[in-house]
Amino acid sequence: MHKQNNILQIFKKIPVSSFFLNGMLYLIIFAFANFQTQLQLPLHQSNHYSKVIKSFPSAAIVELTDWPVKRNKILTLPLQIRYVQNKQGPCQTQGRALVKLKLHQRSEKLKPGDWICLELKPWHKLEVQHPDLFNYNAYLKKHHIEAIFWADTNWTVLKKTNAYTIQYWPEYQKNKWLQKLKTLQLSSSAYALCAALTCGYDDLISSEEMSAFSNSGTLHILSVSGLHVGLIYGLFLGILKIRGFHRRYPKWSFGITLV
Repeated sequence: MHKQNNILQIFKKIPVSSFFLNGMLYLIIFAFANFQTQLQLPLHQSNHYSKVIKSFPSAAIVELTDWPVKRNKILTLPLQIRYVQNKQGPCQTQGRALVKLKLHQRSEKLKPGDWICLELKPWHKLEVQHPDLFNYNAYLKKHHIEAIFWADTNWTVLKKTNAYTIQYWPEYQKNKWLQKLKTLQLSSSAYALCAALTCGYDDLISSEEMSAFSNSGTLHILSVSGLHVGLIYGLFLGILKIRGFHRRYPKWSFGITLV
């Protein structure tokens, strides 16, 4: 009781205005940061492809940002649109999109970082029929993908990527790991789960398994999230504590763990 009275006396000495001013300052900083983030989104830029493409089909130069996904004889390419052809000529643009291609021997050789020239045509959007179903359009918007396009087979590769560039090195390492998983001769279900748990690649998980994880409330473990990062951080920090390194060199210990 005596301690509680001391705490109350300390708070009474602090003027109420300081709490109000600090609260207002934090709100202003938060609002400013949110405003700046919204301004920097590609969709809000004047050269976003949604503001540049006026008609279809539209010739474009795109850069692949991830490995193509094969499903039902269709190849889905995650990419950035770099240039679009309009009446004035080539126009530099930006923005993420998905492009659908027919699965072909030539298209299977595409890799992250490749630049290709193709003609974009509109792709019919997936309509959500039930509020409890997975909202694919909302998922794409969350990842700043504003459109899905279709492209014919008359596309050409303009530039091949180097596998050791800093930008795409993680994608190539992820692909190597997936190839190693295939050599373990796992079942298709086990391979899909291992790929999702280890590197967040959940494209191979069936809809039945996704529904099972969703109904059980464990869907979050299939994505590499803050939980996984926290577990790895705790593991490394624990090892350093056991060795006594953390007690002798706390700053170096935190630095090594963060790296």
